[in-house]
Amino acid sequence: MPIEFVQIQENQSYKSQGDFLFFSQDQYQFESSEQSIYFHQDTVWTMNHGSQQIIIDQLLSDEFSFFNILLGQFEGIEFLDPIIEKGIFRYAFNISDWDLRGDLILYTNGNPKRIELYIDEKQSTSIEIGKLSYPKSKQFNVEFPETWEVIDLRE
Repeated sequence: MPIEFVQIQENQSYKSQGDFLFFSQDQYQFESSEQSIYFHQDTVWTMNHGSQQIIIDQLLSDEFSFFNILLGQFEGIEFLDPIIEKGIFRYAFNISDWDLRGDLILYTNGNPKRIELYIDEKQSTSIEIGKLSYPKSKQFNVEFPETWEVIDLRE
């Protein structure tokens, strides 16, 4: 499924586009021209194509990312009543542990359209979600060139 990120920090806008591939609740990846991010259970590999670096890290059990919302993992997220406008549902939500609020915007068929995260007045992230698709023949596989620098942050 194609995804476009728009991040705003201090009146600067940064855009990135890529594809989100879902294999299972604990295996998924994001691919863009700048980076590839692989998630397998509690381990995440981030491959930075420009610097030819791979960062391996371990996710904390309470760590939040927008992928949690895409995967339907709503633990710790408080949703307010939806607002229906122009054929879409807008669910405002709060994540008190992270002092974060946002909106989950769904089409009437339940498919996600956009996720908006508001950190503060000067920082926000909007994730535009394209048509849902599931890889049919592609297998979840984390491979990287042996010549790239590997930084392992797991403890």
